Amino acid sequence: MKNRIFSFFLVLLINTLSLSSQVVYDTILKGDSLLVKKISEEGRLLDLDEEKWESDTFLFSLDNFQRYKFFNNEFPFISLGNIGSPAYNFNFFTGNFIQSSFLSAFDVYTSKRCGFYSVSRPFTSIQYTNGYKAEQTLNVFHSQNFLPLFNIAFGFNKINSTGFYSGQKTDVTGFFISSHYTTKNKRYASRLIIDADNLKSSENGGIRYLDDFYDDIFENKELLETRLDVDLNKAITTGIKRNLKMIQQLGVFKIRSDSLSTPLYRLKFVYEFTYNKSIRRYEDLYPNSGYYDAVFIDSIKTNDFISVNPLNNNLKTNIYLGGGNSIVFMGGHELWKHKQNGIIDTNFNNIYTGVTWSTHRDYFVFNANAKTVIDGYNKGDFEVKSNMEIRNNIGKGYINLEIRNEEAPFFLKRYYSNHFDWEYNDFSKRNFHSGCLGYLLNRFSLNTYVQGISMRNIFYIDAYGYPKQYLYDLYSFKVGISGKLKWWRFNLFPHVYYQSISEKNIVPVPDVVSVTSLFYSSKLFKSALLLQVGADVFYYSKYYGYGYMPATGMFYLQNEMEVGNYPYVDLFMNVKIKRVKCFIKYEHANAGMNGYNFMSVPYYPNSGRALRVGLWWGFLN
Repeated sequence: MKNRIFSFFLVLLINTLSLSSQVVYDTILKGDSLLVKKISEEGRLLDLDEEKWESDTFLFSLDNFQRYKFFNNEFPFISLGNIGSPAYNFNFFTGNFIQSSFLSAFDVYTSKRCGFYSVSRPFTSIQYTNGYKAEQTLNVFHSQNFLPLFNIAFGFNKINSTGFYSGQKTDVTGFFISSHYTTKNKRYASRLIIDADNLKSSENGGIRYLDDFYDDIFENKELLETRLDVDLNKAITTGIKRNLKMIQQLGVFKIRSDSLSTPLYRLKFVYEFTYNKSIRRYEDLYPNSGYYDAVFIDSIKTNDFISVNPLNNNLKTNIYLGGGNSIVFMGGHELWKHKQNGIIDTNFNNIYTGVTWSTHRDYFVFNANAKTVIDGYNKGDFEVKSNMEIRNNIGKGYINLEIRNEEAPFFLKRYYSNHFDWEYNDFSKRNFHSGCLGYLLNRFSLNTYVQGISMRNIFYIDAYGYPKQYLYDLYSFKVGISGKLKWWRFNLFPHVYYQSISEKNIVPVPDVVSVTSLFYSSKLFKSALLLQVGADVFYYSKYYGYGYMPATGMFYLQNEMEVGNYPYVDLFMNVKIKRVKCFIKYEHANAGMNGYNFMSVPYYPNSGRALRVGLWWGFLN
């Protein structure tokens, strides 16, 4: 296997060099960064004008190319030890908690880069990775402008892996289609996004006897990995996610012919339609194996089913006030449909309204929006967000504030399955207050920030796997720094943060988290080839990490086993030649050198040493 991987990489490198040796790397990099433009998620929801588009430099950059398992996140996520398995982000300050939906454990794999694009020429990219234990990932992207203001983009991704240990097989498949059209006078614009994901993950319940793992000397590694006893042998989780979003925009009262300083029209009317579908199914051929405390429905086979289908209609009126100021008024209606095992079938509605203020100038940006639910299941929920940036040639300072008051998700209040049953949890609304103050220095991309959170009535999953609520105040503080430091040909990309929380028994998080790249870079063959050779180190301090409950797909509190205080070291080499990027990586190179306590989730070891290779190729037609 290793010889085939090395041969593939060597042949690819030689052939690409022969095709590209006369190309100057600097020229290509600077030109390619302007080829693909994208509207971000936030941009497409607030304004669809051309000036909101930004160059998509991520596609062409070699930096951090080897971090394909980060899925565009700044930090690795915590998983059950195999790519495609249930996972969570232990960055508490994102405000997105692991029990926010019954498919939250797969969010890291389903948040695709499905924005709206614009390209000067048809563009296609293919990324493929391969490695030990049949781990494979594939990403295909295509974008094409059929008219100057009409684009269609398509993306496909695939994750497949058998895993290091018994019962870890995963299979994740997703795709998206996005389209946008704007008339020549930009009076009318339409946007469309369709995306779908199919998820499949074997559930092994974790290693049954930890001593069998800890005592291993890795002399017979493959035999040990396949023979470790696990708690579940015939259990599997499957998931389905479907999303459809349509946006129609009409502008009236034209105020200019064309300029990047102000909108084209004084008044814009926007209609948005969104439909989502999420399904989770848990199957187990041996529900009486002793892993679960109770069996409520079927002692022969578990076949749990839960689904939610929200449908949303939204109207917005965007008024440009002059001087870079605009205000948006909006209102909408939501219809939610919940189903659980054919026993619970519930529908409810929400009616909401909101307002957004925006100020955009060369040196100053301010956005603030407020939204409240005035009737329905979530009546009384509200959200207020604001962000401000002050810019100059050196960098920018920023302040982000957020306040939320929100009802518990329906499945945390009522749930009925083969192994878990809770009804009519009388939860109060959760209160969330957060603030962030930071400064980004353009040189070295040096970002320093301080964050704070105050919460009350937080939801959590207790040690028995049941949802509970903490009815008191909870406070958290975080300070961090990240950057891209360069000296001669040496590069240091650190991101380190320290966080503290008042109640670690309710929200367990590590005090220190760090991911750092240290590498040597050089341009070879008359600058036709860019080479990076170095190491990634991921570390977090010891804490009582969440346990995992297969039947519900949720992470729960536990105080029996600490995880962390263990460095994960990956050695890598990245190469970029013209529009081809390659990497070869020795993942978790230090496995077994300083113990076998490399678990992020109790009873679920992380992967051992593994060789991975990857290729990205961009095509202009």
